[in-house]
Amino acid sequence: NVGYDTYIRILEQAVRDEQGLPALPQPAECRIDRPLSAYIPESYIEDPAQRIDVYKKIATVETEQDMDDIAAELLDRYGDLPPSVETLLSISLLRALAIDCAFVQIDQTEDGAVIYPRYLDIAAWSEMIALYPKKSITVIASAKPSVRCKNKSGEPILPFICGLLKKYIQIKSKKE
Repeated sequence: NVGYDTYIRILEQAVRDEQGLPALPQPAECRIDRPLSAYIPESYIEDPAQRIDVYKKIATVETEQDMDDIAAELLDRYGDLPPSVETLLSISLLRALAIDCAFVQIDQTEDGAVIYPRYLDIAAWSEMIALYPKKSITVIASAKPSVRCKNKSGEPILPFICGLLKKYIQIKSKKE
């Protein structure tokens, strides 16, 4: 079973192929692997169509302001956000930040995260290492490069990872 968005993308590409036009660029994506519950409970939004609409809206989060706006709208319409919805919003923001950083995967660990960048920017990660306490960031340059980030502050994991990505974006934007 193909979702509507995938169906439309396949259809658009078929039309482009028939017209001899170049392929559409694939949207960037980052897989977030985390052990946290991130969903909208039926008890929070009972109507399945409304729940799907909210999932779609949450999937469009690109900035912290987007996340805050959606959270405020949900609070206004449905009441206090359950923890699983707050987590879902945070993960959506994390995914957007990770895509901006050109990361392809982030695995949440018990004490931090392992980040898999599309390409390893040693200079940017060297700056990151200098900004954080000794041994909290370890760069592994291998066939599948990765960066291990340990959360030594005791801060909740998702805000810790989002903070790292925001700092990485700042470092990268200074270099451009």
